[in-house]
Amino acid sequence: TGAWIETKDFPGHVVQKDQAGKMINIFNTAKEAARVTGVSESNIAHCIAGKTKFAGGFQWSRIYAHQK
Repeated sequence: TGAWIETKDFPGHVVQKDQAGKMINIFNTAKEAARVTGVSESNIAHCIAGKTKFAGGFQWSRIYAHQK
């Protein structure tokens, strides 16, 4: 079985979290996340890269399924 591992370097799915860090949604790409949420794709990318803490009032990160 796979476990979800967070990373900002792996080109995996984009995770939207509230300000407390609770997962809200998972998107295939930052472009999809921007389209659905109305948050700028570049702002999401800056957040994923660690340049900002929040974009559009949300935390953003990347995940991928890792097989153990």
